[in-house]
Amino acid sequence: MLRRISKALAALAAGLILARELTRHRLDSGLAYPLTLAGVVGGFAGAKLYYLAEHAGDVTYGLPSDLPWAMSFPEGTVPTTDRVHPTPLYEAIGAFAVAWLLWRLRTRVSPGMLFALFAILQGLSRVLVEIVRLNEKILIGLSQPQLWSLVLVALGGVVAYRSLASTRPITTPTAAGAG
Repeated sequence: MLRRISKALAALAAGLILARELTRHRLDSGLAYPLTLAGVVGGFAGAKLYYLAEHAGDVTYGLPSDLPWAMSFPEGTVPTTDRVHPTPLYEAIGAFAVAWLLWRLRTRVSPGMLFALFAILQGLSRVLVEIVRLNEKILIGLSQPQLWSLVLVALGGVVAYRSLASTRPITTPTAAGAG
């Protein structure tokens, strides 16, 4: 599980570094950040397709459930005949919902804000899925993936703040008595 979170954070960090380098080499930031974001989001969407394939082998199913869509995995990597939450499906649905929303917002918000929204929404999605997943709670009732996801949410908050701060108009004081 830590490997997945580490890969997610590494992908985000690589995306930020790539976008910064592209702008440093005089590629317009209005192009560099969306291109990088598309690559990072595309990578996450591909990872979610992997999770769907992983679901067939039930590597990371959830807690027992009586919901109509709960499933059992008698032939899974860790066999269970109990009906459980299909958490890889939940993750995939969350990732595609985030990707759809970001795609809709791509022309309405700045690239930095788009990236911030990605980090916040992806982190929150993961925190929610982990509620029904079989993971040991290690700190304040949260699992390790939830804690890492909260770091991702905080990173998104910092990027959002910086994005908003950089897009505010700069006002200059007018001279007293100028008219």
